[in-house]
Amino acid sequence: MSASYYDPELHPEDWVDVCAPGSEILVLFPQGDYYYFGNGTSFSAPIVSALGALRMSRYPDETPDEVRTAIETYTKWWFPP
Repeated sequence: MSASYYDPELHPEDWVDVCAPGSEILVLFPQGDYYYFGNGTSFSAPIVSALGALRMSRYPDETPDEVRTAIETYTKWWFPP
């Protein structure tokens, strides 16, 4: 996780369905003349949103709930060593 800290021992009722990197994300500066490394959930949320957009472009008749279910079902469980 990035700017938000998640500890399953402190909050076992919470569960992260999909996560994305939130640190050292190479992004284009708003003026467009250079790149920099950004950190935080503001950088990880667009990655997960893009995942939904890609799914919707491939399956345009799916409802938002179906897109969410597909993302939750087909993402791979990965925990860093």
